[in-house]
Amino acid sequence: MRAMALVGLLLLSSFSAAANWQPQILDSETIGLINGDIDSIPISQMPEANYDGFWILTREYPVPSDWVEDLRTEGVKCWSFLPASAFHCDLNGQTPSNLAELGVNGMIRMPPDSKL
Repeated sequence: MRAMALVGLLLLSSFSAAANWQPQILDSETIGLINGDIDSIPISQMPEANYDGFWILTREYPVPSDWVEDLRTEGVKCWSFLPASAFHCDLNGQTPSNLAELGVNGMIRMPPDSKL
């Protein structure tokens, strides 16, 4: 019985990448996560609103070494680097126009089931 449950779990986990599938967006950057790839949304296509919580922010490659510090001074805390030019960040009421001024060219909400 345990063997069947284990096989079932393995089969379900192999389909997790399909659950994260989303349509291709032009001018986006593909970010590779352990459980599937996601595409960022160009900053110009984001509705002008205040955003909070965990987001992935992208920037044109190569990323300047002081970019994360520039974001931090504006209240955006970033942690994990996601190749080729994205960071896992915590927004605190920033708008897309604020982020565009800081050099952000794309963003996507961090999926709750994502694995870095």
